[in-house]
Amino acid sequence: MGLEDRDYMHEERAKREGKTWTRPGRFTAPKPEQSDPTVRTGNVQRDPRPPKQRTIPSYVHLQAQEILDARNRKSPPPFSLAVLLFVFLSVGVSALYLYF
Repeated sequence: MGLEDRDYMHEERAKREGKTWTRPGRFTAPKPEQSDPTVRTGNVQRDPRPPKQRTIPSYVHLQAQEILDARNRKSPPPFSLAVLLFVFLSVGVSALYLYF
């Protein structure tokens, strides 16, 4: 038995005993005789909202965006780094060859 069934059973028992019981916080739709007769139903005309003005991002945001853009670009390492690494390793190998 679910919560809705248990609430229904409580309400039915209360009706039989002549009491009123509803679950606290339970939503019940208003009955037609309770509705306000002055309120008309039909098409609703809404006033358009003014456009929201865009805020200028702060400098910190721009700096963070630059860092993120640099991470996303993922360019290959420069050619000079490869040449420098080759020279360093060749000097190291030649030094080991000459001294040992």
